[in-house]
Amino acid sequence: MAEPTVQAEQVVINELRASGTEPGLIELFNPSMAAVHISGWILNDGSDLNRFQIPDHTIVDPGQYVVFTDQDCGFKLNSTGGSILLVDSVRARVVDAVRYGAQALPRSLGRHPNGSGTFRTLETATPSATNSWLYIAPVVINEIMYDPISQDSRDEYIELHNWTPQDVDLSGWSISDSVSYAFPPGTVLKASSYLVVTKDAARLSTTHSGVSSNQVYGNFSGTLGNGGERIALCRPGALGGFPIVVDEVTYGTGGRWGKWSKGGGSSLELIHPLTDHQSPDSWADSDESTKAPWTPVEWTEC
Repeated sequence: MAEPTVQAEQVVINELRASGTEPGLIELFNPSMAAVHISGWILNDGSDLNRFQIPDHTIVDPGQYVVFTDQDCGFKLNSTGGSILLVDSVRARVVDAVRYGAQALPRSLGRHPNGSGTFRTLETATPSATNSWLYIAPVVINEIMYDPISQDSRDEYIELHNWTPQDVDLSGWSISDSVSYAFPPGTVLKASSYLVVTKDAARLSTTHSGVSSNQVYGNFSGTLGNGGERIALCRPGALGGFPIVVDEVTYGTGGRWGKWSKGGGSSLELIHPLTDHQSPDSWADSDESTKAPWTPVEWTEC
């Protein structure tokens, strides 16, 4: 019987767990319509090309999975972040590769959508099965004012929302990438409540008089990009280890992203916390119609 044809694009690294305490795993998935023979292929963590050679007679059928634990591989994935490479049997091509950050115990990372998307934190580990829905942190990035109508970057802000019925201690949490801010010790976000981190806290308290001063934090360093940017909300790792991303969004402009949030007076608002925060369909322009009265304007053509 003929061996299945090896086509590199037909097998992907689909899920991984590198928690440090839970058993590590690497899941491969074949999203194609043909079986793929992966005998002799190499899995490694970037430190040694010949780290683990996949055993003989290993075939991944269409729509099926194969899982290797850290015991199978003979190496343990680094819980503070690292990379995984899948290399073909003749060492001529990197079939797939993924770079990951510090892991949130005991969750795994997996492609979303299953088999094709980018790596995201999953609600539960699903070795040898379709990846689960995304993990939604108790505190999420809820609103972004990235291009204020004033054209003054001091009016930029990021709102966080605790959508759960429990208070969350934000001591040591941080916002990173496009802007940087670290929450001071003792910062607690009450259940079902909001807070705002801004570039100019004193200015925001003046321009938004309805926001209580104990909800306003700042000042963050950096500036939010008017053409799109990544924002990450991080919590401290175990025992003061590397920060772990608990929520993130890479917002954009145009297309399915909000129209009026780009310099038109609106902010970007998350429609619901239990959605995919990376999808533009989860965000909408804020409704500013109730925040100012209608002003009659007369115009006469000359």
